[in-house]
Amino acid sequence: MKGKIAAVSVLLAVMAALPAVLVGIGSKDKEAVSYTVGTQDSASADKRQAVCAEAASLCESSFCDEAIRAVLAIAECNFSVGSLSSDGNNSDKELYNRVCSIYDSSKEIKLTFDGKPRPVPCLLCSNGQTFSDEKYPYLFPVASPWDCFSAGYDPDSRCVGVSLNGLNELCRQGMTARQALKWYLPGCETD
Repeated sequence: MKGKIAAVSVLLAVMAALPAVLVGIGSKDKEAVSYTVGTQDSASADKRQAVCAEAASLCESSFCDEAIRAVLAIAECNFSVGSLSSDGNNSDKELYNRVCSIYDSSKEIKLTFDGKPRPVPCLLCSNGQTFSDEKYPYLFPVASPWDCFSAGYDPDSRCVGVSLNGLNELCRQGMTARQALKWYLPGCETD
């Protein structure tokens, strides 16, 4: 039994390192991903507030800035198709202010599928992989083995779309927001 547990642990560790190898973390073409808010009229201010509230409700305070940029791209995409899940209230004002600061100081990532924004579901943690779903035919299952070591790990958790803990782990390992999004959303474009 101990041998099987050791073998599974080694396999999970290898799978966790796989995205870094496939994307080429050490490459020189890494780019910083950022967002900007256009003119501060009431429509853009409302959009900013909604996108920041959504992203803050999805993130944990321990998330790195690059992961927050990726979550902002998801929130921005969901906002554009009217698919936000947040009620706009976030009890963690410090996190909300941090998310807004990243939103204001960064260049926008336009997340699309075949040139169109589409809803991007996400869950804090997967059971080690994401799943496909007929409601989202543009999403594909991917491995997310680092979730197995997460505090929120649930072996029965069925995550369609993006594992937020996995997204954070990829960014902590050195991926840009764009690279991490492409890991979880292999069919997406990130203009």
